[in-house]
Amino acid sequence: MFNYLPGVINALQIGLFNLFYQQVVFRLNPGENHKHFSSNENSLVFKLFLFIFFNTFNSFFLITYASSLYPSLNLCLSPATCFDTLGSQTSTIFTAFFLNQFPQILFHFLKIKLSAFRSKPVQVSQVHGFIAIDTEIEAQHKGLLPFTSNGKSIEIDGTMSLYLKTAT
Repeated sequence: MFNYLPGVINALQIGLFNLFYQQVVFRLNPGENHKHFSSNENSLVFKLFLFIFFNTFNSFFLITYASSLYPSLNLCLSPATCFDTLGSQTSTIFTAFFLNQFPQILFHFLKIKLSAFRSKPVQVSQVHGFIAIDTEIEAQHKGLLPFTSNGKSIEIDGTMSLYLKTAT
């Protein structure tokens, strides 16, 4: 339990400083007098990424390389304890980041599902017009017999038989 307490404190510190720096950047960036909106956005994104990256991973650098400057903290007495400390810091920080993003992900998922539910049309079973016509034609032809000649059922195409008679 106490092994993860420094990670929780570090995650809280990272979250607070990220919020603080976002406010600073959003207030200072418009004063830079960019010619284009895209350069304004690029500058904003670059500054935010740079600070969030540095703020998040600075503690790993300090634990790994600067722990020899502060031996009373007992962070990295051996490589095994250093890896344990880094592992607990990493798992705590990424769990905190996930828990921070989880409500946003859940809200987006619910928004998509609700909009899909609202936009579903009510299914009314209708018979397509062609099917209705086909059934009516079938009903009309039910009692009719095919064309017969001398009692045998044959198909005769009038135009083809006329053509054959004229061709010979």
